[in-house]
Amino acid sequence: RYYPASCSVHFKLSTVFHTSLTKYFTPDSLEKLFSVLTHNPLGGNVIPRLRGVRKFRFADVLKNIGTRGGLRVIYRFMPHRNLIVLYLVYRKSDQSDLLPHQREYILNFSILDLSLDELWPPGNKN
Repeated sequence: RYYPASCSVHFKLSTVFHTSLTKYFTPDSLEKLFSVLTHNPLGGNVIPRLRGVRKFRFADVLKNIGTRGGLRVIYRFMPHRNLIVLYLVYRKSDQSDLLPHQREYILNFSILDLSLDELWPPGNKN
């Protein structure tokens, strides 16, 4: 299902994702990620045994690598809240799949683990 630009999807960033921003994204590429996920929040492949968490392939602008070999963005779309929670990002060249401790982090993650500083866009307190 695609969501039009007028649909107000909010993003919440985990601490891990938030601290990785400058390592993986330029401001423009991050904005593009948000735009792509807003228009197609179900675009990533569902990761088995992670309760609806998805893996989205995204170009790595900083390394000049396309989607196939670029970044992997791990997120969950919560349609009943118009919310996308971004858990992790990594380069395919650094790891081919989620590590066991990353899977555990996602399974144990609570929406309460998000601080107000990690809401996106900044200043959005919903």
